Amino acid sequence: MSALRALARGPRWAWIAAGAVAAGTAAVAGWRFGGTMTAPPLAPGPPFDAGDLARAEDYRRVLWALAGVGAVLGPAAAVAAAVT
Repeated sequence: MSALRALARGPRWAWIAAGAVAAGTAAVAGWRFGGTMTAPPLAPGPPFDAGDLARAEDYRRVLWALAGVGAVLGPAAAVAAAVT
C-alpha cells in the first residue's frame, strides 16, 4: 500500500503527461475509427456454389487421410525410437 501512496505522491507532471497521452490517443482513435461502419450489402442467393463445395469436400478428404496416416506413423516412430 505504501508503494501506491508513493506513486500517488510522485511528480505531478508525470500524471499530467500520462493523461495527455491517454486523451490524445482517445482523440485520434475516435477520429480514425469513430465513423459509422456499415456492413456491405449481401448478394442474393447462396454464399457458396457447387464448385466451392466440391473443393471443400476434396480438401476435407485429404485432410482426414493425412490425419489417419499421422495417427499411425506417430506411434510407430515413437516405438521405433524406443527400440533403437
